[in-house]
Amino acid sequence: MIRKAAIFALIVSVIFTIVSCGKDSTSVTDTEPPIVSIETPWDETTRDGEIDVLVSAEDNDDVERVELYIAGELVNTDTTDPYEFKWDLGPLADETQTSIYALSYDLSGNKGESVPITVTKGANSAPTAILSDATLNLDGTTILQDETITLTGVGDDPDSDQAVDISWSSNLQGTLTLGDVDQNEFTGLVIGDHVITMTSTDRDGVKGTAAFSITVEDNPNNDYAYVPAGTYFVGEPSFKKSQVTLTRSFWVAKTEMTIQEVGKAMGLIFGEDNVVKEFLFDRTDDLWDGGEGLYPPVYDADPPFGKSDKDPDYNKLIYKNHPGIFLTYIEAVTICNALSDDDGLTPVYDIQKKIIIFIEGANGWRLPTEAEWEVAARGGMRGKKFPWGDGSPVGLCNSLSEPSLRDAMVISGNNGPVPVKSYPPNAFGLYDLAGNVAEMCSDHFPDIGGGVPIGIDPITISQEKLPRYVVKGGAWYGFGEEMQIANRSLTIPYNARDKDAFNTGYGIRIIRNVE
Repeated sequence: MIRKAAIFALIVSVIFTIVSCGKDSTSVTDTEPPIVSIETPWDETTRDGEIDVLVSAEDNDDVERVELYIAGELVNTDTTDPYEFKWDLGPLADETQTSIYALSYDLSGNKGESVPITVTKGANSAPTAILSDATLNLDGTTILQDETITLTGVGDDPDSDQAVDISWSSNLQGTLTLGDVDQNEFTGLVIGDHVITMTSTDRDGVKGTAAFSITVEDNPNNDYAYVPAGTYFVGEPSFKKSQVTLTRSFWVAKTEMTIQEVGKAMGLIFGEDNVVKEFLFDRTDDLWDGGEGLYPPVYDADPPFGKSDKDPDYNKLIYKNHPGIFLTYIEAVTICNALSDDDGLTPVYDIQKKIIIFIEGANGWRLPTEAEWEVAARGGMRGKKFPWGDGSPVGLCNSLSEPSLRDAMVISGNNGPVPVKSYPPNAFGLYDLAGNVAEMCSDHFPDIGGGVPIGIDPITISQEKLPRYVVKGGAWYGFGEEMQIANRSLTIPYNARDKDAFNTGYGIRIIRNVE
């Protein structure tokens, strides 16, 4: 029997994982000092006037404050990352050499000290930054989210014949990592009004800039958004900030897989002639539980399917635009493999009974890694709670904090999943990354207290025989604050129908690597 009481256990599971994977609450004394360094200006550089001093500080717990010392004297303190200071060299005599360093303190009082650097007072002209005509032609134009732009320009250092370093950034999504094949191309600007800045940096760290404006809109003709490769920060604010580098750009579905799409995918698995009996009818019958009606007829149609039905009309499904739920993890990855086969791609999952092997490098459809999911959900933002920022979740996602729901698939009280696209998208054009249904990922769930993703293309793979899997995004049965991007829950790869419910709040969002 499929028990409605399982919902309570699922809610407890979500809350448990949020708490258990947070900051270390044990009584072990922290003796590890922060790691701190001065990023700019560079060591042994010549500078003049008011300059920016940027300090990087990291800690195994949290940085409390960063102090800047110039010529041995404390000049300022910053408590917020990024740690930025102003230093006016104007009063110093020409050729004066000054040593500066930074101290960082964590919440336990541990102190870290940077390597000191030396700055000489003297004239140093900023390098030029000149946009090419082709790049200037982009100024004031509008493109679609998945379109490619070409960024070219030249820089020159009037104080040296050495080449300057050229980089590009956006006010909406930070540093832009240009393509591996064509070093001047970038794809995947987030939706919004961008100021794109070209920065040329000379050997002393002096910068010159040039900028243009461009507007990016959603591509209504593409069901997938383009998320670019690059280096990103994840984990904040629920966990310590962590840096990840994604070496592969990827396409990600704009919505969670709908019940209509699940039905069509099951048609690929079982064959159209058998999909009603083998999945749609049987799953509906399981949920209806012999007439007790513990759950709504999620996969039923109007008029209802019968056991003899063939060639199902997926447009008849009652909840066709709601996200697919009551799906096991093995069913989710089986769907991914079926879609890959149908599109002529290499399946990502090797499914051996209850063992699922993730094949890295395969080009097929798959569930995102936790790192990929977070990067997509943040939409170019850093350190924010939700896909829209830090504001209240009310009116922006489906959770128990929502005062009223429209077209909900009622599962408990007046609550349950709502149709996809019921709430505004994030800056990549992705819907329902917070709330509605949480989304299964390819990572194995880390041990209790396990850290957030870090490094290059990270994915957590444990040695457990039957590992649990990461689920992200929060479900309809959680409260608004539980919908934070960095929070995670878990699921097991299969369900025993006579013991536990298929999950009422877990769904599927598919991605694949850009080729």
